[in-house]
Amino acid sequence: MKRCWIAGWVLCLSLATSYSADNLWTGAVSSDWNVKENWADGNVPDAVWFSLDGTNGDNAVVSTTTPNIATITADILYTPNDIIVNSG
Repeated sequence: MKRCWIAGWVLCLSLATSYSADNLWTGAVSSDWNVKENWADGNVPDAVWFSLDGTNGDNAVVSTTTPNIATITADILYTPNDIIVNSG
């Protein structure tokens, strides 16, 4: 029983150390955060608990030099793990 309990903790810790994927803002269509075509991965960044590729949600990486600067409004549909702002 003790070995099973330890194995369970090891599994939990391995899931907790999974990484987030960076999804880059392109602003190709508009400045609307909720439009999937504005993101390099083709989807709006979202924090999920677990995905099949081992990632733990998305980080939104936005730049202040893209054609359309990302605009976050009160009606944001998805919330990323983190928002990273690059100046160039």
